[in-house]
Amino acid sequence: MKTSELIKLLQDADPEDECRVCIGNCPVREIVKDIYYWDGREEYIIRDENDQVIKVGYTDSGHKINIRCDNIADALMDNPNAEIDLSGIIYQGVANPRYKNYIDKCISEGLEYQAWYKAFKEAKINGTEPPPIVSPPITFKAKFTHWLKRYNLIESE
Repeated sequence: MKTSELIKLLQDADPEDECRVCIGNCPVREIVKDIYYWDGREEYIIRDENDQVIKVGYTDSGHKINIRCDNIADALMDNPNAEIDLSGIIYQGVANPRYKNYIDKCISEGLEYQAWYKAFKEAKINGTEPPPIVSPPITFKAKFTHWLKRYNLIESE
């Protein structure tokens, strides 16, 4: 899709210019023009008139427009003390636990990262060994269990 096609689709979808633009529920942060191979080769997919995939590949020249998004996890990694607005997840006076638990987890991970980063910077200044990066290994079982819980296919513990 070319830039002009995207602009037309956006204007057709929201002619009154009232909507926020997001990708996968994450708000768009910036739009940049990059060379085709920057941050990995640009993929392309060609579909026929019935929307069936007929060809896939990687481009070998030119430029691409990258639409970069923000997300709650990254934002709270940068600033776990940011103000939290739960108004969009309140139902009958109670915060939806799925979203609230996710935010709480992101805050916890952000605080852990900020503490690690502070120790890392101090070690660099002092010329000492940096702190270890501690993270449990992610197994297929753990990923699959997380996915099943996320879609309420199995009970959360």
